[in-house]
Amino acid sequence: MNEAPVTVVKILPTKVWGEYDFLGDLHVMLQYEGMTPFVYATFFYNYAYTDNATIRAQAEELAVALGAEKPIEFRIRPIDPNPSVVTAMDDLRADAERYRWLRVQPNNTDTPRIDVVRWTREDDSANCGEGLRMEALDAAIDAARKEGSAS
Repeated sequence: MNEAPVTVVKILPTKVWGEYDFLGDLHVMLQYEGMTPFVYATFFYNYAYTDNATIRAQAEELAVALGAEKPIEFRIRPIDPNPSVVTAMDDLRADAERYRWLRVQPNNTDTPRIDVVRWTREDDSANCGEGLRMEALDAAIDAARKEGSAS
């Protein structure tokens, strides 16, 4: 059997590390130079069957077997939320910004401000309050914030 000789041009360095996710699972990661990281193995955390120390020790053993040197690097995996979660977070952030803006407005007549109740006079003898709630209050706050940033 004729076999052609093989020439090794370059051996790519391999990085090996561990990543914890928000569920407590530990992923052993591999990455060759110039390539995207790859999950080689996952050690699942379940409080009824496993503990953190054991899965970490097993992940370290595997990382060393794959060529890593001690101490093994462990990272926290960033959360990559789906688009609906990102939209919900953006909505919550906008609500928080409205509230923060409203509560720091000065209490004087020189600076425009918004109160939750808008008082109007029906006639000479009585005052009537018009409540700003939900979308009407949000719209009033957003309009005042926009007007304030334009000046």
